[in-house]
Amino acid sequence: MNKIKVILYILFFLVACTHKPPQKSFFQYKGYAAGTSFMIEYDKNAGDLKGQIDKILNEIGSSLVFNDSSSLLSRINQNDSIGILDKHFITVFGFLKKIHQETKGVLDPTAFPLTSFWGEDEVKFKNFPTTDSAVIDSIKQPVGFDKIFLRGNTLIKQNNLTILDFSSCYEGYMADMISEIFNNYNVQNYRIEIGGRIRAKGSNSLGKPWQLGIDEPTYNP
Repeated sequence: MNKIKVILYILFFLVACTHKPPQKSFFQYKGYAAGTSFMIEYDKNAGDLKGQIDKILNEIGSSLVFNDSSSLLSRINQNDSIGILDKHFITVFGFLKKIHQETKGVLDPTAFPLTSFWGEDEVKFKNFPTTDSAVIDSIKQPVGFDKIFLRGNTLIKQNNLTILDFSSCYEGYMADMISEIFNNYNVQNYRIEIGGRIRAKGSNSLGKPWQLGIDEPTYNP
């Protein structure tokens, strides 16, 4: 009798060790849109949402992409006639105004002329005292988020040379908007990665928590 119990215990242990939970069925959608790459995974319970995803990517791309000459943001930077501002521009502009105020100007989406000048030129940084201050002062003239503001749905620029660049947050904003679509469709498990900005919920196709890593992390003292 004891031998039978031992055999049953061994069989139960082997079955438990070899049993794998059923894999969840996921959609996987990846590509390039709105000036950046994306990789999106989500469970199939809500059906194929590719149409809704494409719609929001295209909307935000046509509004906020800095390097697209036809985008709303680029036309604003070129001082073209733009008509009515769209909801994406107004939302991100307001968010950046809030962060600009909270950081006392540390985050400034009008700083492109300065970042473009300094770039990654190590020589300029190491020889900062020798850089002509008159040149820097000239570059800084149109810089300052306080030089541009909204009045209703109208954008007011105090200096026509002021350039807006939303690159610091528009990819994260796209991830937030797609996450909102998934939540509206009651998608319980998803991972959204757009240009390195990530939103995740629930578990992956194996039923385990999503795992994220940093590709080639570097130390920058």
